[in-house]
Amino acid sequence: MGTNVSPCVTGVHGAALREMYSDKLARLHDAEHLGRFESLLEAAVDLNKIPDEYIICASYDQELGELQKMKAGAYTRSLFSST
Repeated sequence: MGTNVSPCVTGVHGAALREMYSDKLARLHDAEHLGRFESLLEAAVDLNKIPDEYIICASYDQELGELQKMKAGAYTRSLFSST
């Protein structure tokens, strides 16, 4: 990548800011770096629960799957129990 990755960073200190921050961030924002992290998050976090809950996806681990089934069963029972 060239040194002009972030043309919006201008002014007297624009070149220094680009070199120190913008260019480095731009290099790390690719499939090999940030893309791998995003893939991990998509695999591990149950995206259907966001923004209400931030939980690890039940399919990520067998024990988590069992716990999810227990949680769903408890929720269903609470809906049909008399108060």
